[in-house]
Amino acid sequence: KSSFAKLLGLALDGKTLPDGSLLSEALLNRDDTPQSHLFREAWQKLTRLVNPMAVVFDIGAVFRNDEAIHKTVYREIQKRLGYSNHDQIAYFERLLEEEGHYERFLNMCQDKFEFSWNELKNKKIAPQRFSTIYSEIYPEEYPDPMDWFDIHQSDSSGDAQSVQGAVKGLSEMLARRASGNTLFVIVDEMSQHVNIDDNKRLNLQTLVSELGAKLEGRVWLLVTGQERLSDSEK
Repeated sequence: KSSFAKLLGLALDGKTLPDGSLLSEALLNRDDTPQSHLFREAWQKLTRLVNPMAVVFDIGAVFRNDEAIHKTVYREIQKRLGYSNHDQIAYFERLLEEEGHYERFLNMCQDKFEFSWNELKNKKIAPQRFSTIYSEIYPEEYPDPMDWFDIHQSDSSGDAQSVQGAVKGLSEMLARRASGNTLFVIVDEMSQHVNIDDNKRLNLQTLVSELGAKLEGRVWLLVTGQERLSDSEK
């Protein structure tokens, strides 16, 4: 189930194989069951109705410091949409977009460091580089090149402090960077992650509820889990 879920997610994201063929076609061709045509028909119907993209990850591999599930999901979506892996930078990238300065920021980064922001955004040096450019855009608030770094790099501001804030932030990010897409979030090994923690289970339930209520089908969350057959038979 884990392999199928991940392959399904990557196929939804339009991944190609080394020979240039679509992973989705290879996945459909691997189905040699008597009713394989149903899988193909369902796939064709889905891709006619929506323009899919996907985020695929193992929850156990990417969550940080026992954080709430919605924060992990939020960060992985944020990364898929092209924002920095550094949480605080990503938050301020979105503020630059909101205020119409993001393209200016990108050009300034290229001119000053001779590297594109896309090349720098996930490196260890990214917070310092971001701080330098941000201070030039907002010199009254950050007169020193390292002021943004000193103030914000370790703070906890951002959209994902609550499930509701995270979903609102996701809605805004999708509107800017994936306005025509339906997003499928494929999370592997979720049951092992939540089974012994009632708070995580409640957080996941709240996230699912908020996504359904606020994004109305723009985001689909698919999770995998496992249980012993003897347990399910009881």
